Amino acid sequence: MEMEDIPSFAELHNAAEAHDPEFRPRTPDEMGKMAIKSPEDTLDSHFGAFVSGRMVVGGGGHFRPEKSDDGKAYFHFYAEPEFLGSAAEREVFELVRASLKKKGARTIGMRANTTNASKVRMLERLGFHKNEYQRHHMERCLQGVSAPTVPVGYILRNARMPDEMAQLQETNNEAYSTRNFKPTPFDEFSKYSYLNDPKSLTGLFVVERISDGKIVGWVGSQVEHLYNSLHGRKRGGSYALVVIPSERGKGIGRALMQSSLRWIASKEMDFAYLGVNHQNPDALHLYKSLGYELVGIWQGYEREV
Repeated sequence: MEMEDIPSFAELHNAAEAHDPEFRPRTPDEMGKMAIKSPEDTLDSHFGAFVSGRMVVGGGGHFRPEKSDDGKAYFHFYAEPEFLGSAAEREVFELVRASLKKKGARTIGMRANTTNASKVRMLERLGFHKNEYQRHHMERCLQGVSAPTVPVGYILRNARMPDEMAQLQETNNEAYSTRNFKPTPFDEFSKYSYLNDPKSLTGLFVVERISDGKIVGWVGSQVEHLYNSLHGRKRGGSYALVVIPSERGKGIGRALMQSSLRWIASKEMDFAYLGVNHQNPDALHLYKSLGYELVGIWQGYEREV
C-alpha cells in the first residue's frame, strides 16, 4: 500500500464497517494515522486488493520489536461485503502475516465488536481465536439519577484545566497500578478529547482529599455528537473513571459517576454510555448498581503468526 491509497483505504473501511452498531466513518486523515501511528512507522505491512481502481480488501499491522515485550503485532483488516470469504481476503491477509513475521512478530491481535457477526466470522476464517481481553459496552437511561454524596474529608468539584492535567495523569497511573497496566505517558494522556474539549470540561469531575489536596479520583464526561448524528440518538458518555487503591470502597467512584450522569442529563441526552474491562469486577458491580445494562462486547482476538 502507498500513501496515495489511503483515501481508498478509508472508503473501504467505511463500506466494510457500516453495519457495525458502533460504526463511525473514518476520514483519509484518520485512516492515515491508524496506518502510521508514529514517525518510525511505514506502510510496508499494509496491503490491498483492487478492482477497477477501488480497494475491495485491505489491511495491515504494526510491530516494533523494541516496544513489544510479548511479540504481539496489532492488526486492522477490512473487506467489502461481497469479498468476504474470497480468495482476495486470504491473499491480502497472508501478505500482512508474512510481513509481520519477517519483522519478528510471534502473534497478531485485534479487537472486534461481537455484534458485528461478519467481522467475527472473518476472523475465525483467518485462524483467530478469542483471548482474555473483553470490554463491556453498557448503557442506561437518564431518568432518576441521584445526587452525589462524598465522604467526610473529601470535596467533589470540577477539574481546573489545564493546570491539573499532570495531577490527573498521576492519579490515573496510580489507580491502574494494581492491574497489568503500563503507565500512560503525559504526551499521550494529555491528548484525550474529554480533557481538551472546552464543551466537556464542565463534565470533568475530581474528588480531592482535603487533608493534603490530593486528587484521589476523577471522571470525564462528553456528549457523543458524531455517534448521535450517525445513529439518530441522544447519548453521552462517562470516561476513565479512576480512584486510587487506598481510597476505594468509600463511595468516591459512585459520587463521581452520579456527577457525570447528572451532567450528561443536563445536556438533554436520553442515554449514558461507558465501557469497562470485564476483568474489573468492582467497576462492573458499581455500574450495574447504577442501572447500566450490557449492550455490546468488544472481544480480543489473536493468532500465531
